[in-house]
Amino acid sequence: MLNCATINIDILFGDKGYVGNIVQELRKEKKITQVRLAEMLDVSKGTIAMWEIGKREPNYETLNCLSDIFDKRIDYILGFSNDASSPRMSEEDIENMSGEVEGML
Repeated sequence: MLNCATINIDILFGDKGYVGNIVQELRKEKKITQVRLAEMLDVSKGTIAMWEIGKREPNYETLNCLSDIFDKRIDYILGFSNDASSPRMSEEDIENMSGEVEGML
């Protein structure tokens, strides 16, 4: 069985800097400064800058926070998907799922 904790982070992130490019792009789209994003994530401005130039990558917990802040899927932020949709279910999705569940009962 694969132990996810032992996966090399470089394998997960692939090309150095790609995640940082996406974070920078999303940050600028939302008109959030590096300082403000750092405050929102409780990290230093330098950490944000290091992500954006490809010297470091955010950890999984931080990726979850970035997903919430930017309302984007983690696989999009990591560059594994072109699906920039929200990870949250829409009201319509919830209603459809409720109807499906009721139909199963």
